[in-house]
Amino acid sequence: MSFSEHYFYSQLDLFPAQQLPQIRESLSEVTKEQEDRILATEFKSPTRALLLSLSAGYLGLDRYYNEDIGLGVGKSVLFGLGVLLGIIPVIGIIGLLLLLADAIWALVDWFLIVKAVKAKNGQRLTSALNGYVGLPAGYAVPGQEAFGQPTNAPFAGQPHQVPFQPQAQEPFVGSQTPQNSQESNL
Repeated sequence: MSFSEHYFYSQLDLFPAQQLPQIRESLSEVTKEQEDRILATEFKSPTRALLLSLSAGYLGLDRYYNEDIGLGVGKSVLFGLGVLLGIIPVIGIIGLLLLLADAIWALVDWFLIVKAVKAKNGQRLTSALNGYVGLPAGYAVPGQEAFGQPTNAPFAGQPHQVPFQPQAQEPFVGSQTPQNSQESNL
């Protein structure tokens, strides 16, 4: 059994089912260098993410685990504000509403976190195959597809920046010339 077949069949649960045919095809053509990058890539366990979501999802630990730092911070702040405002007698109802919102968010994440982890693992594999080991999972390779997700920007999530191109100077209007405009400023 080749590396690609062994790796593919041993890691099926880490990637979205709809991406498996593309992944199998990509793995069938790997070089030794790509094998090393794939083996050096840390893929996240969807099962571990689900367990974190079930036990401490209200704190955002499931999102921190998946390197979704912004969502993790959002859940943590929502929980912290809910607790802080909940103990103040006058505005305690606001704190309770924030805690309720955090609980609903955590409950929704029970159903979303496995899919989110598998999608990020697909991005990690794409980065490893294309030589970008060590980049955060949300970054795609310039000009490459992240298993069916085309990227139009150098890195996914970042705007494409056009290099600076000097524009031709506009001609002076009427009888005003550069010498005339300088003399009028004196």
